[in-house]
Amino acid sequence: MKEKVADSVYINTRSNFVRTELRRGRYVVIPTTFDKNEEGDMMLRIFTDTDNNCKELCKDQPTASCFSGLLGYPQAVTSVHLLSATGLSKKHDTYAVIKSGNKSAKTRVVEDSSSPEYDEEAIFYRKDPRNPIKIQIWKKDLIRDDLLGEATMMCEVNNSTKQHVVQLQDKDGGVGATGSLSVSVTSHDDLTAI
Repeated sequence: MKEKVADSVYINTRSNFVRTELRRGRYVVIPTTFDKNEEGDMMLRIFTDTDNNCKELCKDQPTASCFSGLLGYPQAVTSVHLLSATGLSKKHDTYAVIKSGNKSAKTRVVEDSSSPEYDEEAIFYRKDPRNPIKIQIWKKDLIRDDLLGEATMMCEVNNSTKQHVVQLQDKDGGVGATGSLSVSVTSHDDLTAI
């Protein structure tokens, strides 16, 4: 169950207006009718200051294709919630990249912090759950971004949520990087569970 980030006054009216400020992320709008067991049409208008990637959520899981037998079909869905990093060597403008197989998600940049609070989530449909999840912390720079460290996690498909604190390593797997990551991971074999 995800937390509610915004709502409106629940009244029996033809139209409703809500103004709220949301952080970058995935959100689901759930329309309802005032009375139980009624159906109706809904029109949703979203106004934003920046580009958005709004789309209708039609399916709860990836669609199988004729190539799924050859290329594979996801065996698990995994939610990686990156809470924070602590103990970085200096204050930097940083962001994180969360990777699973050939898919990745990038967080927003947290400015001037040695203990950035990311609080961002990425969801991956994984064909081979035995492959690790990799989280990289990058220092944002004007010319070229620098990798501060990375952590690799094996995520069991155990239909539960686990909290992890993982140490950052340098890009060669050594202990040259300083700091650790606080991560919450949920992994399910039911692709509609998250």
